[in-house]
Parts: sequence; structure tokens; C-alpha cells
Amino acid sequence: MSGKGAKCLITGKSSAPNKDKDKDKKKPVSRSSRAGLQEIYKPQLSLIVLLFAGLFHLSVAEIGMVAQYKPPYLPTACSGNDPSAFRSSNLFAAAGEAEWDNGDACGRRYLVRCISAPTPGTCKSDQTIQITIVDRAQTSVSRSSRDGAVLVLSTAAFGVIANPSAPWVIVEFTQF
Repeated sequence: MSGKGAKCLITGKSSAPNKDKDKDKKKPVSRSSRAGLQEIYKPQLSLIVLLFAGLFHLSVAEIGMVAQYKPPYLPTACSGNDPSAFRSSNLFAAAGEAEWDNGDACGRRYLVRCISAPTPGTCKSDQTIQITIVDRAQTSVSRSSRDGAVLVLSTAAFGVIANPSAPWVIVEFTQF
């Protein structure tokens, strides 16, 4: 005898595959069944991502030069001669061209904190203020103490975060 059958008779081994060995092997998962699982979990994963995004509100602070301006503050580009636009605390500002946004800046509120100035000790580093935009710096009745400022704070607002004798400071500001 020759061939596979003869070899099996001599060695006593069967050429048929061992069914017990195949039981223990993991069967490969087809691509179509994996795709089905992905489709099932996709909406749930999206929901989880949205929930986490809602928990962590990321805000990015901007940094820019801030100047100050003195009264008179009326009329304004946002509300004309209406004094009700001004907060009783006098913590308000005129928006520089970078923030003006074709008038959409009117009424925006910002948290502002002084972080540096040309003269050491000018910033009151423990102070953060909330200001409201009430005017456009480029067209305000009172002129800014420095051209090119991102925000121009009222003298009262500027005095809370920095030495009022400084013409300008660098601040960190965040819209809220």
C-alpha cells in the first residue's frame, strides 16, 4: 500500500481532522458580524460622548491689550443716549475692532483679569471683573488712552484690575 491510507495504517493515525482540537479553537468573526456590532454601539457611544462634552464646558481665554476711557460715555454705538445700558457698578467697556463684530458685541459680557503691564506692580492680580460691552471704541465720544486696544474699559472698571495711572495693560478675558 502506498499513499496516505497506507501511512495511516502503519502509524495508526487517522488522516481525518481531530474534532476535539477544532472545538477549542476560536472561530474567526466575520467582518459583517463585526460591522453589525459597531452599528449597535455607535448611537450609544455618541450619547456618551455628548454627555461628557456637556459636563466639561471648555472655554478658552483670550489675551489682549486693554486701555481705558473717561466720561462722557453717551451717546454709545449700542444704545444711543439711553443710560440704562450702563451697569450701576460702572463696570463696562467699549469693544475694539477685533471684538466689535459688526455690532454683535453689544451686550456681550466678559470676565477680565490683568496679567501684565509695562510697569511692574500695575496689575491687581487678585481681581477679576465682569464687564458688559456698551460701545464701539473706534467711534466712542471719549477717546481711548491707547489705540489698538481689544477692549477699552471705563475708568472705574480699569481701576479695579490695575493702577488707574497706567494707560494700558495686558489682560486675559473670556466671554461668558
